[in-house]
Amino acid sequence: MITTVAEEYRLEVVWAWDEASWNFKGACDSANEQLTIRNLLENTWRWWKIKTWQNWVERVVESIDWVWTKVQIYTNVFNELVKQKESWEISDQELFDTSVELWERMLHDLIAMNVDDLRDWEMAIAVTNIIDINHLKWIRWKVFADSMAKAMWNVITELDIAMTAWETAILWEPKKVSQLLWLIDDIWASLTQVLDLDISEVAKNKIRAILDKAYSKTSIIHSDLEFNIWWTWLWVVWTAEKLVELKPWQRIIALQEKPTKDWIIWPRSNWITAIRKYMTSLAWEWWENLTFEEFCDKIWVEEAYKIPERLTAELSWLKMWDIATGKTTVFNPLVSRSLLWWLGNNPIADISSIIHVTWNPWRKIKDWLRWNDDLWINIDLTWVKIPQIIELIQILCNVSDEDAIWSWNMWIPYVVICENDWAEEIIRKAFEEWYIAKDIWEIILSTGGSYISNFWFWWSSLKI
Repeated sequence: MITTVAEEYRLEVVWAWDEASWNFKGACDSANEQLTIRNLLENTWRWWKIKTWQNWVERVVESIDWVWTKVQIYTNVFNELVKQKESWEISDQELFDTSVELWERMLHDLIAMNVDDLRDWEMAIAVTNIIDINHLKWIRWKVFADSMAKAMWNVITELDIAMTAWETAILWEPKKVSQLLWLIDDIWASLTQVLDLDISEVAKNKIRAILDKAYSKTSIIHSDLEFNIWWTWLWVVWTAEKLVELKPWQRIIALQEKPTKDWIIWPRSNWITAIRKYMTSLAWEWWENLTFEEFCDKIWVEEAYKIPERLTAELSWLKMWDIATGKTTVFNPLVSRSLLWWLGNNPIADISSIIHVTWNPWRKIKDWLRWNDDLWINIDLTWVKIPQIIELIQILCNVSDEDAIWSWNMWIPYVVICENDWAEEIIRKAFEEWYIAKDIWEIILSTGGSYISNFWFWWSSLKI
């Protein structure tokens, strides 16, 4: 029996911190041993730079703080899964397996957010993480620690990008949270005393109902998992430039997000807060755990009728979290290891530009390519299918095509521009490694005239 605050702190924070840190470190160390780039990892955790095979491995300190908003969909689903396990609706194995899937999707998305933004010829070697997490107890803590460790191992070996679990800090609630909990306890005690007064049974029953509801909701909120992940990444800086000059008649190869097993396309972490805001306005809090049919019942009938039959058929009986999330495709391993060809070797294709175009692709293409007034881009996007969650939001919240394309990954997240003769080889190599690739047109010489942009379902030209 815990009798002191110090003892409670020791058990719930110090020991839990050690257990989580060793769990994650063991999984990461084991998986890192499987990597093809493991020779590059020697001593990188202790030195800013090391010389390896005549290349510099450099740690770039780019902390991305407040990832909490991006992981909240996953934590909300995890918390609901734990409740289902506690009420015997799902088994231990179902809870564990689905939790691993959730954290894999989350890690893919956070890694892609870092390494796919490398715009020159860098190879992503490793990402590091620091996790700040609220203290947990019993089954919730055990499942989180075990399932996150398993997800880390899976993601490392799948992406060939190392991860290091630098620190897992188990935190007590902030002072304001503790103060609010004390206030709730005080109100609870005061209202309970009112039940002893000589008042009607109707009034007593109403007070009991309010207290029971408040107690239930407070217990759920207080026990829920919350955490924040701070990320940095390490990369290889090439000793010789691997990109060729951008010029007319080069081909534009689109690398598209791989769908989930249910053919759901995920828009990556771009403006995920906006997705949560729109969905909460439609179906209130905890919308993530509704089925698509339950979601349709929650919104206005007139709104549900707006959803096309094609989309309804695609989403039938899926959970909304399974529609709103997916395993983000990380493109850096394909580009840096296969197309630009490992350390010290020549590229297998002449590539002029590699562009991560999620969020406002028009501006990103314009800004990331070398500026040249004589060049335009012709692209054919008639074949593209936008993420289903975005289509739902556009239909139900009257979001215009223009507003949507300035906010989310609406079509393709990644573009490679190459010499014409190498287009087929790049597409072949991409498909060989289970990426989706398509030749979507070419760089052309400007013929004058005005700026044209007809968005993604038409032929489009963009001056760069």
